[in-house]
Amino acid sequence: MTILEQYIDCMQKGDETALADLFNEYGVLHDSSVYKAGMDTIHLEGKMAVEMMFHHKFGFNGGPFPIHSVKYVDYLGKKRIESAFYNPKSKLKT
Repeated sequence: MTILEQYIDCMQKGDETALADLFNEYGVLHDSSVYKAGMDTIHLEGKMAVEMMFHHKFGFNGGPFPIHSVKYVDYLGKKRIESAFYNPKSKLKT
């Protein structure tokens, strides 16, 4: 599995530990998908920050995120993932 496929798998399973294991202590997660929901872009630095954030996100949102679409974008020669999430407990629909 590619790193992007592993990321999606962790999100679908709600496994914050495995998700954090995709990063090292200097890894950066920049997630602008929440911008569409009117929230600020998520910027996390380091494995511990990723695990802590998703521990709370999965907990408060009632578990993993069902991902209903994934789009890979080639941006300046680098693959980037754009994914849409749907949380049935949220009033916001994507």
